[in-house]
Amino acid sequence: MQNKNLNKRGKFIVLEGIDGCGKDTQQKILKEKFPDFECFHVLDESKKHTNTLRDAMFKSDYKWDTMSEMLMFWADKFETILQIKKAIEQGKNVIMNRWELSNLAYQIYGKNTPMPGGKVEKVDEEFARFMQAKLDAILKPDLYILYDISVEESEKRRIARSNKAGGNQTDNYYEQSKKDFFERVITGYKTEIQKYKGTPTRICNYAIINGEQSKEKVFEDTLNEIRKII
Repeated sequence: MQNKNLNKRGKFIVLEGIDGCGKDTQQKILKEKFPDFECFHVLDESKKHTNTLRDAMFKSDYKWDTMSEMLMFWADKFETILQIKKAIEQGKNVIMNRWELSNLAYQIYGKNTPMPGGKVEKVDEEFARFMQAKLDAILKPDLYILYDISVEESEKRRIARSNKAGGNQTDNYYEQSKKDFFERVITGYKTEIQKYKGTPTRICNYAIINGEQSKEKVFEDTLNEIRKII
């Protein structure tokens, strides 16, 4: 699926969803079947600019402030986007594992937690929307794919994954989060992805795929959506 015409822009495709939804698996399958795809992964160990940030946040016992978390995740995206843009301008199709929707779903919806007395601890949503607009001004995805699974299925998969050697750093970081946190994240994903349909400044194609199907069926559905734009 690589674009052979270097005068023609490649496509920017994003795989999104809650922890355990199958993004990593689908990105891996796409890379294996279509080796010409440029594949990126947020906080990938191969990217030196994220190593210190990732290690500081995911490997320490320190409880990071919500704004610090947000700044780290946005910084990672701004460090990555120029690499993506360059690949696309060279006619390559890029598959990205998570993008700005994950920031909004986890940091805005997930972190807006009810406190005793009915108050809500809110993160700086205005700042997040500002950063999103800045990111979109550089490059917007051509296709967002959201893998939809339940909180219960996410927990089951995260537990199974954590039992493997080394586990998963993101799972370990969020393992203390309660069910309602992940429910808010899912709500955030479904709410925000639909804004891409009819908002002139953000419009792009998107699809919501049932991530609880077999990985083969999920891949079939994923490929069908990608073929619509390539």
